[in-house]
Amino acid sequence: FPGADHGHMHDPMSSVAMFSNSLEVSTLFLGACFTGGAITVSLTYATAFLSAMWRMLLEAGGTFLVWLFGLVVHYLVDSGSELGEAWSTWSYLELLGFLLVLLGQFIYGGFLQLPCGRTASRAGAGDPSDLEAAKVTTAEPSSQNSRREEGRLEEAAELERGARGGDQASS
Repeated sequence: FPGADHGHMHDPMSSVAMFSNSLEVSTLFLGACFTGGAITVSLTYATAFLSAMWRMLLEAGGTFLVWLFGLVVHYLVDSGSELGEAWSTWSYLELLGFLLVLLGQFIYGGFLQLPCGRTASRAGAGDPSDLEAAKVTTAEPSSQNSRREEGRLEEAAELERGARGGDQASS
């Protein structure tokens, strides 16, 4: 193949040279890694503290914000910028698709119920019986556990001493 890429679509040695010779490329790469990691950790916490349904809503919201950013750049900042996107006839289809995704997530999550159908019951899906099913006995902090365990050990030792004392008194 002709060209300076040595017959490859991506030349690893060229990438190494760009990283070592350009502070901007290295900074952008590290920034992208940090941003991606921060987003992943944030979404993991959202799943842990809220639910997977909320995580999906946040991801869809991020997609919407990127699309909105493109429109804002095109119409309010610079219409010739490559970062901007003009509203086209297909933009209506994009908006409809986004709204359809949101509708599906709200129905699946139990926030919306269609009058024509019955939704499956899931924990956290808005069914009052799910609240009882979702109650889980929580673990006590380790300091409380250790204090209770110490109390149980003392009670067992007292019972054992009492049993020995009773055995010795009867003999």
